[in-house]
Amino acid sequence: MKKILFLLLILTSAGLFAQETEMNATGPWMVCEVAVSGLKNVAKKTVTKAVHAKKGVMYERGFVYDDMQAIISLGSFDNAEVDISPMEGERKNKEDKEFHPCFKVTYIVKEKPIFDAITYEGRKRLSRTAITEAMTLKIKDPFNETKLVSDLERIKAKYAEKGYINADIKYETEVNEKLNIVTVKFIIDEGQRARVKEVGIEGANLIPSRKLVKKTANRPGKVFKPQKLQQDYVKMTLYGRNKGFSEYEITPPQIDMNDEKSEITINYDVTEGAKAQYGTAAFDGNTVFTDEELQKQIFFREGKTYTQKSFDMTMRDLQEQYANKGYLNAKINPIRTIDDAGRLNILFDISESHIFYIDHVDVTGYETTRRNVLAREITVKPGDLFDYSKIRRSQTRLLNLGFINDVQLDISPTAYPDRVDVGFNVVEGRPGMFTAGVAMSSLDGLYGEVSVSHMNLFGRAQRLNLRTQFGKNLLDYTIGWSTPWVFDRPVSFGVDAFNTRRYRPFRSESRAYTDRRIGGRVRVGPRFSDDIYQLAFSYTFQNIDIYDIDDQFKGDIDSERLNSSSFSADFAIDTRDNIWDPTTGWRNSIGLELTGGPLMGDLDLWTINLRSIFNRTLINIGGNYPIVFVLSNKFASTNAYGRTGEVPVFERFFIGGADTIRGYDHNGQVGPQDGGNMYFVSSAEVRLPLAREGRRSIAQLAAFFDIGNSWKSASDVRFRMGPEEDEFKAGVGLGLRFATPQLPIRIDWGYGLNHRPGESRTKFYFNMSNAF
Repeated sequence: MKKILFLLLILTSAGLFAQETEMNATGPWMVCEVAVSGLKNVAKKTVTKAVHAKKGVMYERGFVYDDMQAIISLGSFDNAEVDISPMEGERKNKEDKEFHPCFKVTYIVKEKPIFDAITYEGRKRLSRTAITEAMTLKIKDPFNETKLVSDLERIKAKYAEKGYINADIKYETEVNEKLNIVTVKFIIDEGQRARVKEVGIEGANLIPSRKLVKKTANRPGKVFKPQKLQQDYVKMTLYGRNKGFSEYEITPPQIDMNDEKSEITINYDVTEGAKAQYGTAAFDGNTVFTDEELQKQIFFREGKTYTQKSFDMTMRDLQEQYANKGYLNAKINPIRTIDDAGRLNILFDISESHIFYIDHVDVTGYETTRRNVLAREITVKPGDLFDYSKIRRSQTRLLNLGFINDVQLDISPTAYPDRVDVGFNVVEGRPGMFTAGVAMSSLDGLYGEVSVSHMNLFGRAQRLNLRTQFGKNLLDYTIGWSTPWVFDRPVSFGVDAFNTRRYRPFRSESRAYTDRRIGGRVRVGPRFSDDIYQLAFSYTFQNIDIYDIDDQFKGDIDSERLNSSSFSADFAIDTRDNIWDPTTGWRNSIGLELTGGPLMGDLDLWTINLRSIFNRTLINIGGNYPIVFVLSNKFASTNAYGRTGEVPVFERFFIGGADTIRGYDHNGQVGPQDGGNMYFVSSAEVRLPLAREGRRSIAQLAAFFDIGNSWKSASDVRFRMGPEEDEFKAGVGLGLRFATPQLPIRIDWGYGLNHRPGESRTKFYFNMSNAF
């Protein structure tokens, strides 16, 4: 059999090039077999997926060079050739329906050796894991010596973080030709650990040196960390300027060490200047805004001590005010002068430049979500005036979808001097959760539980929630579906169906009776002004069944079955930056609910609800770990009218527990024993993030304070704290938050400050819902 061989690619020190040998055929060839020769560690499929040769397909001569490039670009091969040999038989081509002689295409490759293992000599102070995590060359990768040499510097940096600044690392390689693998041996001389012996600060008079040194990571006696020097320098400079020294300067550190590089001396020179108080703030060059409009962005006041923080916040807000009007390149130059009274006067010299417009808006990074679902949340459009506040609000709307972990803004110049492109790069999170389990109770026997939560159904941002408990004597469920847009309008629509059973408290018992509700709900919620203003309407029809009443309460609670028909309307103003994990902004709402009357049913009630939630970042550690203060106030009042003489017990407020005043039970420890017709609860929390994913905290530590009570009527309110029924009750405590939109989990420990004698003062709570 005559053989046709093409030598296509040869890898030399000068590079990769192709050489075509003499051929006695020019192609195309019918491929009847594809083979790969020379493989040891790489799977055949890896090669065949990258090339054109497929069984039953005509192989063009021009494919040859492309295939060899594709194989080499895989990164696992040093050399590649191709062999095209005739075979016996013919095969029908699907395209021209003609039979063609068969050929076998063989790819002849030479693999790079595989990086198989690392051994160590001299390693004591750094773990194997720390070393391998620092390396870009990973085990089972094709061996790349250039990467290995670069990784040595990364490993040395890891040693420096531990204080071993003089560590020296060499390596040896051992190649197993038979298995085509490489073993690397690191020969490590760790040297002595370096510690800071002394920190010298020359020129520090008004601010003691010891206070400056306390701000640094490299303090006497501590392990020397060169990577922290720049951070130390910045911290000391800001400390001085925030103490009123507007001209406070520190020179970069000068490092001295002993011969063994084990003792480090760090020296700084300080120029303090005079302690300053703010004087006047004036503006020059401004035509877009008046002086009065710009003065509103000034964080400092005349006569107050200078701080760098207030000055930086002023510069930020002035810049944003101009950016919100399209002046993206406005330059604000603060000119500082000291007057005769020693006050610091600042003239903001403004060069407004020109207005920018938006040329193109794009959204990227999505995988499962449909593009239009994300694009409709972006309110800025091509041709719009550049408005930074609207761009940030669009960023907030994307985050509020619930399944987006982060949104990075990309503002880039274009070929036009007065236009910019705006990009929103999203990072999708996990949109859903599924749980299932089996349990046993004395009342219901063996039963199962299934819970499904999805926030991005079909990639359309539709939400589905399903929770059911089922067994021989049990079938409880709640099903909810909603979509945030209807007919391309920012109007949410949702439906719910439920069959729920709850054990209700009364007086001192937490399970005084059973309340079963079967029904459904329809919800409609239009939104306005970039979702800041929100309306919510809902209609609910349910059958309420009160049964299994504890014998001791049968004179106070009646077994009954009745229908309830109600309509509610809520209005809210929401400026929070993220509804799932807010760090700034507030939400105020008022709601009215009417039950019965013209809506029919067996109950006539009306209810008013007032809610206020305020969020503020106290400090942002590292730029992405915000410590947030949250203040929540809740008030509600339910009243009977028409055929209903008084508010039934199952519609009254029983305060206490995880959602109101923590540190108390909801069975008579707070408010009237028979329940109240109105209540007020105020809660303050400070939340410290423990773990973050993008712009969202997935775990938080919280400290809280709750105060409030419920009453029969407004005349019963006593404005003082105490253990009596009508007095305010307070509780404090700590908690953990696992803040996922699909399954938020709260674990709280509360301590009640106003218990009656004999009541337990501490309570633990486990709850699967958001606190506020």
